[in-house]
Amino acid sequence: MPGSNWCGLEHAIDFIVDCDPKTVLDIGVGFGKWGFLSRMYLDVYKVRWHPRDWQVKIAGIEVFGDYVEPHQRYLYDRVVVGDILDIAPTLAKQGLVIACDVLEHLPKDRGLELVDHLRSISDSLLFGIPYGPGWQRVGTPENPKEAHISEWSHADLPWMDCRKFLAPIDLPYGMFTWRRKSNP
Repeated sequence: MPGSNWCGLEHAIDFIVDCDPKTVLDIGVGFGKWGFLSRMYLDVYKVRWHPRDWQVKIAGIEVFGDYVEPHQRYLYDRVVVGDILDIAPTLAKQGLVIACDVLEHLPKDRGLELVDHLRSISDSLLFGIPYGPGWQRVGTPENPKEAHISEWSHADLPWMDCRKFLAPIDLPYGMFTWRRKSNP
């Protein structure tokens, strides 16, 4: 499914705006919600309405190419189709990495390796993750990558701030945030 629930959306937008990054990497573009919201509040809200005036560079990675449509290519400066586990070693430094509804699709050990790598190349991280059990889902014939294959909780990422929200299906959903501390 190229979309996700709205749990913690206001919290996430507050975090994105507060970070005020010059670069954003959205892992798991899906429908493009995070690229749209980042563009809206980091450029358009600052009266940079036209693409020629946009200052924030927003890139996306999407594992399932059929999800990428013209509206994402308009809002994002670049969209790469591929598996984040293959692409991660090639990534440059980022102001903000957003990976909402991504980690549960990865084996836990590979997800933790990815998180460590993203932390090493970014100033800020925002993860939205189905929290705990009950979120099991199989992939589809068209996109087997939709399967949820790992469960996550704050114990897995204790160095991140976590807020839990109740999803529309009465299951908890976690919004995890982290910012690199600046040197004094």
